[in-house]
Amino acid sequence: DTTVSEACGRFLSDENIPLVLSEREDFVAFIDNDAGYGYFEQDIPWFRWQTTVSLSDIQEHMTEEQRTSVGRLTEVSEGERAESGLLKSLALKGENGSLEIFGEYRIRSVLSPENTSVLLQDGEEVTGATLLPSGYIYMEPVLDAMENVTGYEIHGGGYGHGTGMSQNGAWAMAKAGKNYQEILEYFFPAAELIVE
Repeated sequence: DTTVSEACGRFLSDENIPLVLSEREDFVAFIDNDAGYGYFEQDIPWFRWQTTVSLSDIQEHMTEEQRTSVGRLTEVSEGERAESGLLKSLALKGENGSLEIFGEYRIRSVLSPENTSVLLQDGEEVTGATLLPSGYIYMEPVLDAMENVTGYEIHGGGYGHGTGMSQNGAWAMAKAGKNYQEILEYFFPAAELIVE
């Protein structure tokens, strides 16, 4: 579940939100909710979360996931985003070369927070995750006193793959008074609802 539905290609909100989530600046504003828009899922703990993953953990996960190494990892950067804001690729640079990782599952696996905790927006900390909660993320480098990158603070939204009908979104819409027809039409606008 996330605050953007790829099924209907729009935000899970009744508001007209002009952000272009394939652009990093708009995506960061969306995750940080700088513009103050209202979303159906905004009160759910997984609506926004953050975690910090060390460079050594990323290195280990990259080697396990890709079965290759670029030497000592020195930099990780965001690649292209889908129209929904989902991160489509991740670039890793090491002392012996570079590597680009494609696909949501692989990105979530390489950035796994299994050795740290994920801080939810309600203050709860979740530990032991083997995948990043979602691919709707942006990253900021964590630097040591010598300005060397030691890891990345990852800011994200939602939980899951972001495709189809959001369970949390549908629940929040029902709680807000929308009936099943309105919810189904929202998530599947091209479908025809037939009630027998």
